[in-house]
Amino acid sequence: AQPMQVVRYPPGEHFFYHMDAGQRRHGLSPRFATTLLYLNDGFDGGETNFPVGADDAPTSEMDAVWRTYAPCQTERGLTLAPKLGRVALFYNLHPHSDELDYRAWHGSCDVAHGGEKWAANLWFSLDRL
Repeated sequence: AQPMQVVRYPPGEHFFYHMDAGQRRHGLSPRFATTLLYLNDGFDGGETNFPVGADDAPTSEMDAVWRTYAPCQTERGLTLAPKLGRVALFYNLHPHSDELDYRAWHGSCDVAHGGEKWAANLWFSLDRL
């Protein structure tokens, strides 16, 4: 695993839709998996949305989702509400390859009010596939 990254989102902050896989670097393959740990709750908003995360959601709609919902929405796909102790594990690549799995495309919605969102990311890479 790469070193854990702790992130803080004050009210009004979000993270646009993105992929965690990254590029091959320092002899490591792209990040094949992400673990997202929610470190607090008690605020409004801050959901993590995977707009094409459902098995029946076509990745061909990603551009339309980006134009319509950027930075985040909760009406389509899979949405996780931040809750203290909740952990999400998702794969960024298809099994046994370095091909992106776009079902892992995700964003963090605005923290509306009532506090800050704290979370931690742990990314996993291999030295070879």
